Amino acid sequence: MNFSKTTKIFGKCIDIKFNDCISDGEQQTFHERALTLYIHINKICNARCKFCNIYKQCAPKVEFDFHKLSVVLMELQRVNRLGRIAITGGETFLDIKLLDNVLSTIKRAIKSPMVTINTNASMLYKLCQLKNIDVLTEIRISRHHYLDGNNDAVFGIKCATLSDISEAVKKYGDIIKLNCNLIKGYIDDVSEISKYLETVSSIGISEVGFVGLMPFNQYCIEHYVDYSSFYFSDNFLRVRNLTDRNICQCDNLLYSSPETCKIMQIYFRQVLELKCAYCRQFTYSYDNNLIAGFGEQIIY
Repeated sequence: MNFSKTTKIFGKCIDIKFNDCISDGEQQTFHERALTLYIHINKICNARCKFCNIYKQCAPKVEFDFHKLSVVLMELQRVNRLGRIAITGGETFLDIKLLDNVLSTIKRAIKSPMVTINTNASMLYKLCQLKNIDVLTEIRISRHHYLDGNNDAVFGIKCATLSDISEAVKKYGDIIKLNCNLIKGYIDDVSEISKYLETVSSIGISEVGFVGLMPFNQYCIEHYVDYSSFYFSDNFLRVRNLTDRNICQCDNLLYSSPETCKIMQIYFRQVLELKCAYCRQFTYSYDNNLIAGFGEQIIY
């Protein structure tokens, strides 16, 4: 069974994911699809997360090629392979002018793009400096505990408080969403997940993604939490579950808050295998290369 299909991009033949993610008990189906483009605007981070190696592998700043990014965006759109655009790093807010210029480039190249940015929120106050914030579909804040002190301990730096995030929600609305890594000793069971959801629901957050640690290092392996073993209470309603063979799985749920009486969208995701024989996403790297997946195959 062939799970990939070849597409020619910038003159190179790239094997791209062709199989659908399916629910339990479904037969495998196949369709051509657009893929997420991750734009890594830097390889520098101010945080010291034990589950991440970026701060140990920081790279010197390279002049960002906005023209090349524009060419990449238009080519991926031309071959119908451009899906969501996710801007990440490193930490994206370390150079707010660069981030804004990337947003401006996307705005000029693509009509009605779906764009998200990821941030640890240690510099959330810079959000008001973005002139092209209207391009953004989501601002995803990494927030790994409902208590400010515990969250700072995970990051090893001072991050935005719940009060700071609450003010951002009041100003920017539902585009502010949270991601939470499931980590032993922090958010690691249904009780802690419920406390997390009640806390962030109270400040106006309507969507949270809970993510299993990827096996990047020994810390990730030792602190990994498998959400699929959880028994969820009646406050949780499973909407759908999807798996991609033995590579990854995700579950979408609704959470009904007994305290705020609000309905929240939540999802759980875990990657089971980092390596894949074909391209499941694109990366535009901080040093101006279009890469198949997160690997070493340079497309352009």
